[in-house]
Amino acid sequence: MKFKEILYSLLTEDQEGVYKKYFSDIDRTTFIRIASADPKTKIANDKIERLGSYYRFLIDMHRKAPLKMKIYQRLKSILNWFTNIN
Repeated sequence: MKFKEILYSLLTEDQEGVYKKYFSDIDRTTFIRIASADPKTKIANDKIERLGSYYRFLIDMHRKAPLKMKIYQRLKSILNWFTNIN
C-alpha cells in the first residue's frame, strides 16, 4: 500500500510538496543543490519545477555519506553523458 501512496503523491503533488513530505530531513538548499545534479531536474528561481529520474539515487547517496559539491558536479556530467547515450 505504501508504494501506491508514494506513486500517487509523486503524480499528483507539486514537486515542492514531494520535498516537504519525503525529504524534509535534508536542508532545502542542500536538497536543491543535490537534485540539480540530476540532468533532468528543472529548477527555476530556487523552485523545483520537475524532479528528474536520478534525484532519488543522489539523495540516498547523500543520506548514507554526504559528498562534497564538487563530486555532485562530476556526477551531473556523468549522468548527463549516461542519459545522452540511452
